[in-house]
Amino acid sequence: LDYTLAHVGTLRDSEVLEASFCFVDGDVAAADAWDSGEVGGFECYVNAANEELTAAEVYRADASSEGVTSIHPINNSLNLCLRAAEAMKFVKFVSAAAPGSRWDVAAEYHLS
Repeated sequence: LDYTLAHVGTLRDSEVLEASFCFVDGDVAAADAWDSGEVGGFECYVNAANEELTAAEVYRADASSEGVTSIHPINNSLNLCLRAAEAMKFVKFVSAAAPGSRWDVAAEYHLS
């Protein structure tokens, strides 16, 4: 898929260590497009308890974005994220303006 949904089915009973190995087009223009957030394709983590979150085309960190984290695609990168039990994860829809596809190899490690 070129996106995933944030829903309560992604919640876990305890913290989860997520590992995601990301591949995208690595040239400079493509990297700038992915980093802008304007073409989607980024992983986003939101706190399920935060009912004030609204849909957005691009998520940017500011004073009101507590509980929201986004990780933009970078070619040949390994992203490690310790996700809290109450956090939901999704991948923002990859738009037609994206410089290419995004490929991931991902794993979850449940921590006891």
